[in-house]
Amino acid sequence: MDEIRIILLRIIKIMQVLIILGSSASFIYLGVLAIYHKKLDEAKKFLPWILLGLIILITSYTIPVIILSFLEVKEVPKFP
Repeated sequence: MDEIRIILLRIIKIMQVLIILGSSASFIYLGVLAIYHKKLDEAKKFLPWILLGLIILITSYTIPVIILSFLEVKEVPKFP
């Protein structure tokens, strides 16, 4: 059972890294689009989706801790 937990935590960690890289690349792309190509309206259209991705990223860090605290788990597992 402990091996499954470790594998799931590694998968979550990889997904979080991918979300960080994707949102950073999207912000850079939108900045280039808005500044160099003068397409500010098109950049504004994609901004809410990037912010939604960042909100999902933040909740992916906090929700497991909140659930474990409600279950009264003494030690919150760390990412391997």
